[in-house]
Amino acid sequence: MSLALLNDASILAACSRSAVQLYDLASRTLTAIDANIVLSAIHAYDSSSKDEALAFTKLVAHPYRRRLCFLACGSYLVVLSTRKPQAPLKVVRVASEIVGIAGSPASKGIVVVATVGGQLCIVDVEAEQR
Repeated sequence: MSLALLNDASILAACSRSAVQLYDLASRTLTAIDANIVLSAIHAYDSSSKDEALAFTKLVAHPYRRRLCFLACGSYLVVLSTRKPQAPLKVVRVASEIVGIAGSPASKGIVVVATVGGQLCIVDVEAEQR
């Protein structure tokens, strides 16, 4: 289970192993993100991921961008927008299972991901996807 309060404190995001929900504190509305859509985006990015048991493990708000958050799903970093939560913006695979995510204080586009293998992966979320 992971909780994140987005940058402008207007949305509380929560994730469990198989669900992601966004609660808009101003309008008091709840948006559930379909896990199958997120998994489909991961499978489209990397077809070999279909053989992996994937579960959501971390959800972190972007420290500078108001409506952006990062979701860890196994060794995949999924970039989500709260404006269009049903369409992940980007998927990036890192070395191994993600155990931590942090936004860079030096750049709006750089995210540091810690993996279970002890590696730190620097990800440029603004770079073109392969």
